[in-house]
Amino acid sequence: DADLEPETSEELREAVAAIVRRSSSYIRVAFLLRRTLRSDPNVSDHVLAFETSRFTLGNKGPEVVKRLVGKEYPTSLFVVHLGGAVAKGFRKQISAKKAVPVFTA
Repeated sequence: DADLEPETSEELREAVAAIVRRSSSYIRVAFLLRRTLRSDPNVSDHVLAFETSRFTLGNKGPEVVKRLVGKEYPTSLFVVHLGGAVAKGFRKQISAKKAVPVFTA
């Protein structure tokens, strides 16, 4: 599996935050995390994890994922919606690491 750590590069955080701001419909909060493989600590990429607004009608997560995936980022990243049971591990690590959001609505 992989370990998640909050991204510390302010330049990268700002670049991703700018993209998220332009696509922020339905996004309540977004985090940028560095994902490092436990089997090979030299291999890492990024995760853009987000929560949708609490008062949206229906599940907007898939729509937002599709919109965010279509953007061009300065790094390779994986986009995940934190709204379902599948994302429980992501939510736990974000909370445990006290990750600071790159975007808050």
